[in-house]
Amino acid sequence: MTKINTLELKFYPNIECYLAQMGEKDRKKTKIEYISENEARISTGKDSYQVVRNFYEYYVDGNSLIEELSKYYSSQKKSSSNSFLSGAIGWIGTFDEVYDWIQMKDFLLENITKDELLKYFPAKEERIENIIAYREDYEKDQYHTLYGCPCGDEECGGLGVIITKENGIYSWTFGERENELQFRFEENQYRIAFQKALKEIRLKSKNK
Repeated sequence: MTKINTLELKFYPNIECYLAQMGEKDRKKTKIEYISENEARISTGKDSYQVVRNFYEYYVDGNSLIEELSKYYSSQKKSSSNSFLSGAIGWIGTFDEVYDWIQMKDFLLENITKDELLKYFPAKEERIENIIAYREDYEKDQYHTLYGCPCGDEECGGLGVIITKENGIYSWTFGERENELQFRFEENQYRIAFQKALKEIRLKSKNK
């Protein structure tokens, strides 16, 4: 029997981790400007800075997905996903509630309409119109972005996954067919994982 995995999304303190990985010399000359609780501009030189954002990480069977992907890509003698993550982030819990909702719908393979978004976020009409217009212009392929540019633009590239659904099972597939890595999730558990994360994000936002 093919293994069924479990999925959980947890807050990942990316700003804190980014600073912890810096050498002592770099930390001493680093200037940190917090744009928000989850976004910081970190400068290490006169004209050099990095925008770093916290996000919600995916945990499969209790293990950080990026660590699992790092093992996989290393075994395939490809570039380490850990080095990729140093400049990329997950997009859930990163921008705003509208973006989080769209990300969830994408991962559930469900259609997104302007009317549905306005039903849940009536005060965000301009934001919704901009996102819908962008998505209509952007040619979506079979990949769903797991980790991407801190700006949130899909055209900047990223680390993606092929998502399929069959007989109540969502599958995430990475790599080439002969050496692919695949995780499989039961539909109800998978759906609840995203809903739980979005609920937690909304509660944090209200309590600020």
